Amino acid sequence: MDILVSGTKRFTILNVIETVDSYNTAEVEAFDDSIEIPDNSLLRHCIDVFNTLAQSIKSVQITNIELDTISAKYPSYLIAQKAGMTLIQKQNFLEIRSENHRLRILLDHLEHILPMVREAEFITQLIKNDGYYSPKFL
Repeated sequence: MDILVSGTKRFTILNVIETVDSYNTAEVEAFDDSIEIPDNSLLRHCIDVFNTLAQSIKSVQITNIELDTISAKYPSYLIAQKAGMTLIQKQNFLEIRSENHRLRILLDHLEHILPMVREAEFITQLIKNDGYYSPKFL
């Protein structure tokens, strides 16, 4: 079966109920973030690094994120959508109950992959240019 699910709330699974049918169910407990003062400078820095990363990628167009146009309650999720995280990183990210902590994790991730993305893009341009170096590709 091809089932599409859209998540609206985060939850913790308390108990899995196995059934004789094909579909198990679970008892869950919804949770939200802890209350904290948002760190706008951290958010701004995270957006800047994301936009630098997006501009470094030439093979696909990634739209920059503008701070003044974000309407999401938790901007970290908006940024994380295109951050190239593994499934385990995404799961761990969903379990974090602090927006500022998620932004710090996201910033570390983006700063870690930025040099790798730049190198991959450079190699891609070299290949497209039959191995000849041209400074206009940097």
